[in-house]
Amino acid sequence: MFKKFPVYRQQDSQDCGPACLKMIFEYYGKKISLEALKEEMFFTKHGVSLFSIDNAAQKYGFETLPCEVSINDIKEANLPAIIHWNSEHFVVLYKIREGQFSIADPTFGLINYKKSEFTKCWSNDKEDGVGIMLLLQPTRRFEELVIQDSSSKINIYSFIKKYLLRFKKLWFQFLLGVLMGGVVLYTIPLLTRAIVDTGIHFKDVNLIYIILLGQFFLYLSSATIEFIRRWIIVNLSSKISVNILSDFLIKMMRLPLRFFDTKIIGDILQRIEDHERIEAFISGSSLNFLISVVVFITFITVLFIFNTPIFLVFISISSLYIIYSLLFQSRRAALDFKRFNNMAQNRSNLIEIIQGMPEIKLSNSEKVRRQEWNKIQEKLFNLNMESQKLLQFQDLGSRLINDLKNIVITAISATAVVAGEFTIGQMITIQFIIGQLNVPLNDFLFFIRSSQDTKLSLKRISDIHQLQDEDSLDENKSSTIKMDNDVVINNLSFSYEGEGSTEVLKNLSLIIPKGKITAIVGSSGSGKTTLMKLLLKYYSIANNSILIGDHDLNNIKSEVWRAKCGAVLQEGFLFSDSISRNVALSDEFPNIEKVNFVLGLANLKEFVDTLPQGLNTKIGSSGVDLSVGQKQRLLIARALYKDPEFLLLDEATSSLDSRNEKIISENLYDYFFKGKTVLIIAHRLSTVKNAHKIAVLENGNIVEEGTHSELLSLKKQYYNLINNQLELA
Repeated sequence: MFKKFPVYRQQDSQDCGPACLKMIFEYYGKKISLEALKEEMFFTKHGVSLFSIDNAAQKYGFETLPCEVSINDIKEANLPAIIHWNSEHFVVLYKIREGQFSIADPTFGLINYKKSEFTKCWSNDKEDGVGIMLLLQPTRRFEELVIQDSSSKINIYSFIKKYLLRFKKLWFQFLLGVLMGGVVLYTIPLLTRAIVDTGIHFKDVNLIYIILLGQFFLYLSSATIEFIRRWIIVNLSSKISVNILSDFLIKMMRLPLRFFDTKIIGDILQRIEDHERIEAFISGSSLNFLISVVVFITFITVLFIFNTPIFLVFISISSLYIIYSLLFQSRRAALDFKRFNNMAQNRSNLIEIIQGMPEIKLSNSEKVRRQEWNKIQEKLFNLNMESQKLLQFQDLGSRLINDLKNIVITAISATAVVAGEFTIGQMITIQFIIGQLNVPLNDFLFFIRSSQDTKLSLKRISDIHQLQDEDSLDENKSSTIKMDNDVVINNLSFSYEGEGSTEVLKNLSLIIPKGKITAIVGSSGSGKTTLMKLLLKYYSIANNSILIGDHDLNNIKSEVWRAKCGAVLQEGFLFSDSISRNVALSDEFPNIEKVNFVLGLANLKEFVDTLPQGLNTKIGSSGVDLSVGQKQRLLIARALYKDPEFLLLDEATSSLDSRNEKIISENLYDYFFKGKTVLIIAHRLSTVKNAHKIAVLENGNIVEEGTHSELLSLKKQYYNLINNQLELA
């Protein structure tokens, strides 16, 4: 009855919906993997809709009711329920008691809100206090459901082991250094005792000098071992870091293109930060923890040999110290999550202000933007104050417990010396040992906190590594293809994933003749760009929908097919690199003669020659700014540099003035298009009128085909498109 509500942290910014549903499942006694729930939902870059969560819940046997409820009526709702939070997030409301609203937030964990705070976040400051919620009631079908929990079990130590074993020699040297350091540490307190109890007691100065000389060599040995050990750690951590990030980038580049349609760049960058956290854990926390374990075992053994009662006192009070410190873990983690989220918001806000400064000044919105920034700073300030308050309270209690331990042990030692049970040397040695044991205890607490954070990071990363590679989808597929046949599209239908999605392409059939120029025209949203992306294998399609001669496009490896293709897409990207390397994207060492040739075809060579560094001029986000037209011409040059057998151009000259467009079109028709299969998507008459074949695409289907003159004579769709364009001109 009083069991703690199960909480599950979301892995991505879009995962709040399935994470909430997973918590509801676990509340009703059913374990299910997040992956299984995500498969039943449709994702965009902004996450999932309430409709999608509702559908998934119904499939598993929940009776659901999405509704709008006022803050006054919410007490009558059957809890737990999923509610819409701040108009951009989903959380679970699981309890209302004495004006406290308890929610399980997939981002922050379990949090209690006052009524005013809850109303503000739930109803988004609406005066009537009405918000959206999804009520869920399990049915008999849900109770009888047998669910295989396929959640991936993350073993952080297996992950670490995998990378450490790649460097066995360094790992062996490190362990040897740790053990040697342990032997040295074991000897130091014994020598300290010998100086006091033997050298000083018997006034044997020679013995004192001999022991001090021995201690000097021990400290020298310890410093040397520590120096070598730190060098090994730096070497090991650097190699591990490169390997971890390399594995991640290799995996990212193997994923299908559709993966990036549902991921925002922040989530991908978060995973890179996760790798850095894991690398820091492996090279820092885990290795330091091993050293601390050796130090702790060494000194705790010496303490046990010296005096068992003091050993028991130390263990008892240290256990209390650890338990007290761990009590603050969950609260500190929640504050860290909140702070991380607000820091990300602050960073994004500052970037927007800097990038949008011209618009801010033109619209006189400086004050509004500054007020928005101040609100974020106020949130950060309050979080920092709350975090500091918690930290001070934790430190105060920890210090009192630690001081109590030291006082009790000192009292026992001093009493034993007075009673003649201890020598002064033993007392000094025990104080030295206790001081040395406090450091490993703090390292142990830090290791626990780091391992929890690292496990969360590892879970996020494993979700990526478990995705199927694009190449694995292409197993047993053709690795050779000749472009000596027409590209034939047969009854191709396609719709994007998601609830309520309509077909973008409907039983589309088209022949793209080999060695000819085919143009596709049509109004915006008719499916032209989608068709081009399907031809480039962005998305999966039905078998035999697109044929290259006798070869089904689905049976050709993506890498092999794309090697034959060159494309200019509307959302083309320029890298922060030289012009030559941006053109020759796949060549480590660009062919300068070829680069100059394609820049000439794209009518960009004259501009490049005027730049001080010519082809070596850096462009992109950290280089010279190019106009939209210059960027488009460079993208054309990049596609031409590949010398593809199949060239696809999607509005490749839409941002060019008529003069540049005319020059480039003439260059392409005269020097490049001959003998190549070309597909052009365009609106402008000048771009398509010379094509061997023009197809008109409307509402996902081909409605007309023919040459420019043939289609004009029909006076239908193509005629209307051209006529409208001429009227606008």
